[in-house]
Amino acid sequence: MEEGIQYCIGYFAILFADCVVVPQKPSNTATESIHKISDLQISLILTNDSNMNIKFSVFGCQILNINAANSESVEHILNIDDDSAEQSNDPILILNTSGTSGKPKYAVLSRYNISSNVDAHIASVNISSDDIGLIALPIYFSYCNTSQFLSYVKLGMSFVIDSKSIYPSAFINIVKSEHITVTNVTPPILDCLLDYGESSVAALASLHHLCVGAMGINKRLWKKAVDKLHNCKIYSTYGMTEMSPRLTTLPSEDFPKKIGSVGLPLQGVEIIIDKHKDE
Repeated sequence: MEEGIQYCIGYFAILFADCVVVPQKPSNTATESIHKISDLQISLILTNDSNMNIKFSVFGCQILNINAANSESVEHILNIDDDSAEQSNDPILILNTSGTSGKPKYAVLSRYNISSNVDAHIASVNISSDDIGLIALPIYFSYCNTSQFLSYVKLGMSFVIDSKSIYPSAFINIVKSEHITVTNVTPPILDCLLDYGESSVAALASLHHLCVGAMGINKRLWKKAVDKLHNCKIYSTYGMTEMSPRLTTLPSEDFPKKIGSVGLPLQGVEIIIDKHKDE
């Protein structure tokens, strides 16, 4: 399903039905999708792609096109029950790991994993319901899923979802027109933004909080961010999909002076460095 309001509706409809969400990249090949359907024994595909019936009906999945569905059909197919019991250790989300530290695999996350990680992230970056967010990163990746999508929803924030805003011109236009105050970026996106011109950097004046993660920040970019984003609190973040995924945050006040640091463990997280294995 393409990112946008329909993705959000589908996500929470599945959770409300006490089912497990398995986000699917729109760019996945048919072979990748077939493997996932088989591996995870997926019984329902929620989509806004009219060609999905042709692609996957042969695999025995029910396919519900959210564009054509009404509330009764959604309720019937998902077996929504207002009295369903919620257990904190019940799985609610299955995500693919990035594969940066080994072969990609599935990470099964529980209600407690996700909710506690959302709360810990919010506390570590000091955002509030008064902020306005921009989701430019893929919403089906763990970093964006927890530290943006679910955190923004938990706070009751207004936010914009626009996958095209990974490009500097679109990003800057949305930040300026929608008065965006908080967003997450990767180091390559940040590098492109800061190199786009001084007038473009000035257009980012409404940004109060900027989380940088998904990969390390080199010293050159670190110093450039400190020099150019004077009025924005910048947080370096680190995590793993298996951990829901946020593990650490470098507080914004430490960002200018602790180059290369991934920061402090979030509330409830304990990290041990094994000097013998360098892990």
